[in-house]
Amino acid sequence: MTLKIKFAWVWFSFVYDWNPTVPNHLRYRWYHYKFCKGRALVFSTRHYLEEWEKSIGERLRKYPGQIIPSHGLKAILNKMETSQFQEIIVFLESGDVDQGIDIFIQELKLSENDEPLNNERQEVVPSSQSGNSYDIHTRAYVIALNIYYQIHKKEDDYYPLTHSPAEYEEMINFLFRAKNLSTSLYKVIQFDYKKELNNPNKKSRGTLKRQFEQVINNPEVFNKEVIKRATEIYDKHFTKER
Repeated sequence: MTLKIKFAWVWFSFVYDWNPTVPNHLRYRWYHYKFCKGRALVFSTRHYLEEWEKSIGERLRKYPGQIIPSHGLKAILNKMETSQFQEIIVFLESGDVDQGIDIFIQELKLSENDEPLNNERQEVVPSSQSGNSYDIHTRAYVIALNIYYQIHKKEDDYYPLTHSPAEYEEMINFLFRAKNLSTSLYKVIQFDYKKELNNPNKKSRGTLKRQFEQVINNPEVFNKEVIKRATEIYDKHFTKER
């Protein structure tokens, strides 16, 4: 299987050089990622994305006249430079390269005319209270990361992560635009918001509600899919308490 992947990666790298379109670039990268991940004893998705980002920058500097593919590469590069890695990771981890390319290109097109998710929901917390990423409670990041793993059906990978504070913090910084994470992160990484949702204590529920509001009202920190899921949970469990 590894040889087939390697052959496909090498072949599509030639195809991309001959016909440098965005789909050809993504196809080459999808196979290259699968090959690197399958071969390495220790593989870092973060390092792979850093290498990809560097190679796109070099390509754009080398061939500035390739207007159409350059436009697409700049859209990918913009996601990397603004830490919007989740959509790229979903593409690389997809099981079907053609379907993955179609979905990812649609995401690139949508990002060109991006609007805040669910403007009505932006009013859950008044702007004077929402603050900025420096005011976000550490448990809000824990909730967001837990939700992210649930969305991608990787809960089996999440719980071992809660026993490794350094890796947990690295993943938060990798997926979200976290700033000034508390040094007490290790004390709350095993917090389970799902259990807390059933806590009858009003004070505990009020705290949890505010932390969900922080996730929902900070799209500059948390990604769309996490905000959408957090909003669904909020509507189900807290709307009546507003």
